[in-house]
Amino acid sequence: MRNRIEILRAIEFTKDDLDNISNLDDLVSFSDKDKEFMESFKKVYELGLNQLELFINKLDEEGSELDDYSIQYYVSQLLTGPLGQYARKLSEGKKFFAKVPNILGTNGNVETTALNTAIIPKTTPPFGVKVETYNKLPIFLQNQITSSVSKSEEVFRDGMKSALFMDNTLQIMDKNPQLRYDTEPSGEWQKKSHGSYCVGDVGFKNILVEINPLIFEKVKEYLGEDDFRLFIDNKTYNPFDAEKNTSSSSNYVFKRILREGDDIEEEVDTDILGDINDSFDRRESVLKVDNGDKNVEYELNTNQGQLGIQ
Repeated sequence: MRNRIEILRAIEFTKDDLDNISNLDDLVSFSDKDKEFMESFKKVYELGLNQLELFINKLDEEGSELDDYSIQYYVSQLLTGPLGQYARKLSEGKKFFAKVPNILGTNGNVETTALNTAIIPKTTPPFGVKVETYNKLPIFLQNQITSSVSKSEEVFRDGMKSALFMDNTLQIMDKNPQLRYDTEPSGEWQKKSHGSYCVGDVGFKNILVEINPLIFEKVKEYLGEDDFRLFIDNKTYNPFDAEKNTSSSSNYVFKRILREGDDIEEEVDTDILGDINDSFDRRESVLKVDNGDKNVEYELNTNQGQLGIQ
């Protein structure tokens, strides 16, 4: 699950607290490093600036062992929290805190545009939107953009088809339209002297395909391996893609063990914030709603009733 860290923040005060939740591994799993970092992070707001510096140094030295989302969560919380001005100063030169826009290395994007795409029928149509924007859109919008651009380009190319085969507007020169049709998609036509209209710079796009890895290697060299890892995550992550954004919400019921010394006194059901979880059989108030095709019942004033439907 991508966003586990906010669950961990809610249920952990110290690492030892989590040992008292008997069903924790059945609900959501955390590594020892996850627990260690969260305890250190929560101490920041108890102990102040010395702990803030310790945590930032810890993130710099050991943060590579955390998942991408957790690293970005800690950085965001520190920079926008009540100690933000101190965090910005203490994090200077540290990993993960550099401002790295996802458009860095944009010249390395191998994208088809109106400037580098031939209008010859059956060649790839322009992309229609910047790569960084496209990566963040819901799937249905991506499909809509692709379909719309393709249809528009098809209409435009049909209108230009006669010009491609019959264009001879220069009186003393044969513009070789058939040769253009055969060579433009490869980028060769641009290298010749010609008087043709609407010739895309396909040659540059073909060069870009070759140098693309080199551009992002330079970005990696500039950022360092750990910051480059977050850069790639920001560039390619799509919150609307279920395969990438695996975060989920649930009405968690944690079984907490109440202890006195080494003896187990009682096991109680609590919600994510540690409040006693009122179950259906402890309250009798029921709200019945006639919803046309389906009648539903809500158990009022219970944790399960607020989020669930019987």
